[in-house]
Amino acid sequence: MKKINIDNAVDDVKKLFDEWVFKSIESSYRATSAPGGGTPMVAFMLVSCAIDVIAGFYSGRSSFIRQDISGQYKEFVKDYMKPYNPNIVYEEIRCSLVHNFIPGKSIKLTHNNPQIDFFTQGDFQIKNFDNFFFVFQHAVNEYITDLRKPENKDLRKKFIKRYKLGIPRVQVFNYGLSDIKDARINKYKVTIASKRKK
Repeated sequence: MKKINIDNAVDDVKKLFDEWVFKSIESSYRATSAPGGGTPMVAFMLVSCAIDVIAGFYSGRSSFIRQDISGQYKEFVKDYMKPYNPNIVYEEIRCSLVHNFIPGKSIKLTHNNPQIDFFTQGDFQIKNFDNFFFVFQHAVNEYITDLRKPENKDLRKKFIKRYKLGIPRVQVFNYGLSDIKDARINKYKVTIASKRKK
């Protein structure tokens, strides 16, 4: 296998987060935080899933088959999202939202209320989306900065281990359904062939 240039690989992952992950979360948040748009629970869910993605790079995940994902996830939150309790983020935001579409039993979710993030109301702790997303973005950027330092050999080695599994390379096409003849997914690259003759 060709040797991976770590600087190029880090650039790839930074671009993935800047252009795909963060923008997808922002789009979901905008659509659901406006009056009448529902609630930004899906935006919370997307952040919690994106933490899983970056935690895989941080821990050196070597397979997509079940591993100690909860441990990897909590380790990233502990090291890079310091204001948040790793157990609460993993169990009460990620697992509860992804598997049940409801927040965990000890938290309440809100948005546009940065002043009450971590505020306790009875038995509940309130989590504000704007703060949560800001801390996550900062965490990813801090991790990327750490990866660019050659002295962080172990961190860089783990990153490359996960990078070898591949990253999504998704292209979005503006074809209508009637234009699509075939769609194939091959190693994270989506290709679509059109029925139109050239």
